Amino acid sequence: MFAGLRFLIQFFGATYLLLNLFPTAAAISCVPNPAYTIPALPSSNPLLNPLRAALDSAFLELLESDKAARKAVYEDACTSDLDSEQEGVICRLETGEEIKDRSSGSAPLFANITSFSIAVTTKEDLVYEFHHSAEVQGRAGTGVAIDKDLHGQEQEVLGSRRPGRKIVDGDTAYRIASCTKVFTILALLLEKDINWDDPVTKWLPELRGPEPTPADDDYGSKSELEELEEVERLINHVHWESITLRSLASQLSGIARQYGIFDLLQTAPENWQGRLERLGFPPVHDEDDVPRSDGRGDQSISREDFLKGVKWQYPIFAPNYQSTYSNTGFILLGMVLEKMAGRKYTDVIAERITRPLGLNRTTFTTPHDRDAVIPAVPNDWDWGNEINMPTGGLYSTAYDTTTFLRSLLRSDMLTEEATNKWLHVQSESPGLYGFYGMPWEIFRTARATSDGRAVTMINKGGDLAGYHSRLAIIPEFGVGASILIAGKPEALPPLRATLDEVLLKVMDGILRHWTEKMYTGTFVARGKLNSSLELGIAETGGLEVKRWISNGTDFLDTIVKVFEYPPLESNSTMQGMQARIFPTGLKRTQKKIEQSVAVGEVWRMGLLTIEDADPVFGSEFCMGDADEGAYAGRAINEMILFKDGDGRLEKVTIPVLKVELVRKTKWMEWIEGTRGLVGQLGL
Repeated sequence: MFAGLRFLIQFFGATYLLLNLFPTAAAISCVPNPAYTIPALPSSNPLLNPLRAALDSAFLELLESDKAARKAVYEDACTSDLDSEQEGVICRLETGEEIKDRSSGSAPLFANITSFSIAVTTKEDLVYEFHHSAEVQGRAGTGVAIDKDLHGQEQEVLGSRRPGRKIVDGDTAYRIASCTKVFTILALLLEKDINWDDPVTKWLPELRGPEPTPADDDYGSKSELEELEEVERLINHVHWESITLRSLASQLSGIARQYGIFDLLQTAPENWQGRLERLGFPPVHDEDDVPRSDGRGDQSISREDFLKGVKWQYPIFAPNYQSTYSNTGFILLGMVLEKMAGRKYTDVIAERITRPLGLNRTTFTTPHDRDAVIPAVPNDWDWGNEINMPTGGLYSTAYDTTTFLRSLLRSDMLTEEATNKWLHVQSESPGLYGFYGMPWEIFRTARATSDGRAVTMINKGGDLAGYHSRLAIIPEFGVGASILIAGKPEALPPLRATLDEVLLKVMDGILRHWTEKMYTGTFVARGKLNSSLELGIAETGGLEVKRWISNGTDFLDTIVKVFEYPPLESNSTMQGMQARIFPTGLKRTQKKIEQSVAVGEVWRMGLLTIEDADPVFGSEFCMGDADEGAYAGRAINEMILFKDGDGRLEKVTIPVLKVELVRKTKWMEWIEGTRGLVGQLGL
């Protein structure tokens, strides 16, 4: 995929960004993260030039390969020995599924009918954007429109002609579908005194299901069959009193994905009931078994009917037993938000999020066609009703979504501590490396970093017919990205994979290069004290303590001996180990002589074992432990790093040793060399 990438990397002189950065020998176990601090990265920072070049190269190459794949598939399909009716279907521009079936597993992007916008932001500002406009756009409803096939020949396709915004840019409106859930949760987080462990029935008492007792006024008035049915409902249906706001937000409620949507009694045409029965489905006689609305198209459902229908749905899992995706849960959370705020859901989102952040093109109201990208495939551009707004109702743009992500990276809406808490895992998914947050879809990978450490990607995806979106934050690298697609769903996986691979590998290289320039060096004690610290970049990446001398003693070996048993009696050394330091996100102040205060970064050191991976678990089983012990109440592995005005490390204090080490300058080296020469000459 990245055949042209190496040339660009060499062109920019960034050999440190080569993608073959993986260790080839033994593995490092339990690598801590984050490995580096994040510099200020405005769009003007030349550090970002290799990232922009790599992304441009990757996406342009992807489009070229898509063009070749579509041409090959089209020629194969349209020159086959088919009758005219079949050929007309296969060769029609809109027939993506037929093309996919004939492509032997290498499905193209369908870039001729798929538009997309990709944008990347740092904490400072937007640093990259890439937009692709489909050659053919505009389809909604029924009717006939004239489109062009792969050879530019006009042909008829279903759908009325609504071209929308022909040239896609950062202000073009897309549907972002389930990415709306992030806004719903943020609005709840901004609610004062919210208790996420409240049962949902506290706020939506309509979901309560009181059990019949002898004290009930009507107890005994029901027939035996009615009483059995009541007990059956109470036992077999959702136990709403056990479902909290947190379990709804983290996909741990165990409730159904939808109410009504995808129910064949709602989505199939009316005359299909008999056909469904002939296909093996039983007849339906009880009207209570028919959902009151599927929530699609122009159909709507009242709040009361929705809660009544949801209340008696069968659960998928017991509450908090196993995660499963639920849109219904977020509709309920939207209702809870309305109850807490005393206002309509859409008004709360505008007041708390979109207006304060200046997201002027993020709206629940359908934008004008001239501002929209409407794909040439069946789509949900006009779909929506009030009940579904909290789970998937928003429209937005590349610029607005990255502005929103930037606000999260900077903790503009919440405190830094609250933001960090929000971005953590809440429940596991069935996959090995996937987790749910609130409402995040969180993935971890160790394949893209030079030292094999795991990096966490905080994501939220969204899908409606014709629209596919993905918002992502990588806290360790201080970047966020959005992918907005109008067209075929097959476009999302290759675009996402390309963006993720380049972002992870190149940003890891950028931060490694910056850390090497700004943090590495030798730091020595003033005066005659023989104490020093040498920091360098490890071969596998990360900031390594190459040498640590305390009062003439190899202190790294001392630390190893101290924590052997019995202490100080072994001959253990640092052989086969690596001392890595990593930032903690904490700050420490230090008063200066002139009464000013310096603020330093708190780092910790970890001793990592260089060893072959375990044949069963490898390094996957790794429990974090960043505290290596203490002496006289101070952590042995704590260091405070102070930087100068240009961001270069100038001083390291080690509290446990009560020592301050300053960067060894060339002048200090010259003085040291002169003293050595004088000593040799006996002067």
